[in-house]
Amino acid sequence: MLIQVVKDRLIVDSGIGYNDFIKMSPLAERKVVEDITHRHLSVPSKRDYRKVGRGNPLVARRRVKTIKDVDKGLSEIKWDWTK
Repeated sequence: MLIQVVKDRLIVDSGIGYNDFIKMSPLAERKVVEDITHRHLSVPSKRDYRKVGRGNPLVARRRVKTIKDVDKGLSEIKWDWTK
């Protein structure tokens, strides 16, 4: 549910009320957006790899540890309790 400020902004930008916009077909919505932005909406034919998400950075860097890995690392630490 949108707040009233957003609904009012839709009317200012497009001249169409929120309820009318919701009832439009996808093609009509596209036409309204193209008229507002003065640009043709399209999907680029070539993928820009700078914008592609890489997912979880820890997985990409292979830095994910399991509980067994953590336990193994902790068991290898030599604890000096005298300090």
